[in-house]
Amino acid sequence: MAVGERHLPALEALLEAGADSRLLTRIDDYETPGEMAERAGLVEITTLLAASELRLRESEPDTLKL
Repeated sequence: MAVGERHLPALEALLEAGADSRLLTRIDDYETPGEMAERAGLVEITTLLAASELRLRESEPDTLKL
């Protein structure tokens, strides 16, 4: 919703509270908020979400270790 409304402060608050920016929407085109922002040409929001996704990936345990 924050991306659709182009509300950067709300998006920042959601991410700071631990929202997972990789989750797909259940409406529209089943896309991530980052995909939605990129499609809409929202550069600042796209950049913020990409950084969030990178942090989430880096914080996940490495499941490929043997």
